[in-house]
Amino acid sequence: MGQFQDVGSNEKSNFVGEEEIGLLSESTAHPTRLGKVRSLIASYNARPASISGILSYIRHLFVAFLRFLVPSFLTASANPSSEKINKLSVITGCRGLFCLIVFHSHFLSVFLNYVLWIGAWNGRHLLYQLPFLRLFAAGRAAVFVFWVIAGYTISLKPWKQLANKEHGAFQKSLSSTLIRRGFRLYLPPLASVLIIAVFVGLGLCEAGRHIRFDVIYEKENFYELSERFPELQPSLFGQIWHAIKACGSMFKIFSEENTQPDLYNPHLWCISLQYKMSLLMIMLQLAASRMTDNHRYYFLLSVVLLSIFVLKEPQYTAPFGGMFLAEVDTRYAFNQPKLPTKDAALEVNSGKNRRQFFGSLRTSKYTYLALLICGWFFCSTAPLETHDQLLLGPLITRFQYFFDVVLGGNEPYIAIGAVCMTYGIIHCELVHRLFVSRISLYLGKISFSLYLVHGIMLRMILYPLLPFLYEITGTQGPASDSSVTALQFFGTWTMSIVIMLPLTICAADVFHRTVESWSSDFAFYIDCKVSGK
Repeated sequence: MGQFQDVGSNEKSNFVGEEEIGLLSESTAHPTRLGKVRSLIASYNARPASISGILSYIRHLFVAFLRFLVPSFLTASANPSSEKINKLSVITGCRGLFCLIVFHSHFLSVFLNYVLWIGAWNGRHLLYQLPFLRLFAAGRAAVFVFWVIAGYTISLKPWKQLANKEHGAFQKSLSSTLIRRGFRLYLPPLASVLIIAVFVGLGLCEAGRHIRFDVIYEKENFYELSERFPELQPSLFGQIWHAIKACGSMFKIFSEENTQPDLYNPHLWCISLQYKMSLLMIMLQLAASRMTDNHRYYFLLSVVLLSIFVLKEPQYTAPFGGMFLAEVDTRYAFNQPKLPTKDAALEVNSGKNRRQFFGSLRTSKYTYLALLICGWFFCSTAPLETHDQLLLGPLITRFQYFFDVVLGGNEPYIAIGAVCMTYGIIHCELVHRLFVSRISLYLGKISFSLYLVHGIMLRMILYPLLPFLYEITGTQGPASDSSVTALQFFGTWTMSIVIMLPLTICAADVFHRTVESWSSDFAFYIDCKVSGK
């Protein structure tokens, strides 16, 4: 394993706090994109005005369109493995793999009457409910990881600037963060809602409207699982206008009401919440900018403890925890952790330098591995309602008072686990190869787009396919039916994932190259204009 590179000291690196906001990838600006479009138009003007020339140009456009649909993962050349692994690569890969967990969580809920994270009455006894395994179906835990990453990346650069007494650069960084973040957070979701409205208006979602979500399941007082579809409007323009009005709630960032256009995309609930957390973190950074290092450290620690034990809100714990971890890395210079030498180990064993012993323990990869495993276990805990869950029933019963009174539920517990697991992933060299692989980095690049498009892909493709898949496997309905065997469930799941995963990734790749990249360029353009660059 190569040396862990500090990307914060590299001015040419794309690792800037305002460009990393949880699900968003690094800056994807392509200054030559308009030039390519102009060259395509110029190629048409240069052709002779004849039937053969027009047919040749149409064939050229068709081939270009087919190439455009091919994911960039298949067309881009593999980068040679570098001896140095920087923090940006690990965070990008982490974001990609956990976005895949979110997709799998929503995908898996299609075959169950109840989503796993709320404690399905029959889903308690599935293998997915076992400790550690449950993380791969825990979409809420993955969202908490995104929030930890957001808090970490938005704070690391400002804390380093304060440590270097660069107060002018610190103010410019916060200003740029505030401007870019709003555009990069809101433009892609708004575009996705409008695209979904067009699909709904054209009738492309009608086949899956009444497949399985007409029934509202109410058994043992558990939460219902019914996905509401938007009503089909008389005209396409009316459908788009209906979607635009539904998007207005997304801008109520300080409202306690539902702030998502759930009729069109039920997965946008975290957009307004994440922007609100961004504003709060910027306010905390301004408040801590004039503090000394020690006062800033304990101030941020108190903010995290306040969010855990007083506010009892996990959406505060996760980003504030990431912000505190960035301060810890800046304070203790964790950017280049090194194991102690043999001479230092002898001094530790002889008791000559106890402080060096704790420093070596803090930078040990096994310490971070233990932190990762503990956070993994916390993130795989089940809801409080699942009293008879596999291997966790006695544990939940024993700590019922702690969960209910001290933390106010199990979600703060999961948020704490997300903080521990994310920090372990960033610094544990034993797992870096998994997160810096070519597939992980690619998923990290398109993670935001994957999060935005996977819902409509399930509605348009998977829901209409369910009756045919159930007929092939001999299944009468979702997996919560007691007549469904494990083999039937696994067969339906396998066929569905083989179909849906490649199609969803292709759609996310196209959305990333068309919408998300343009929104990144537009945010950069606005930032330069308003700042006079």
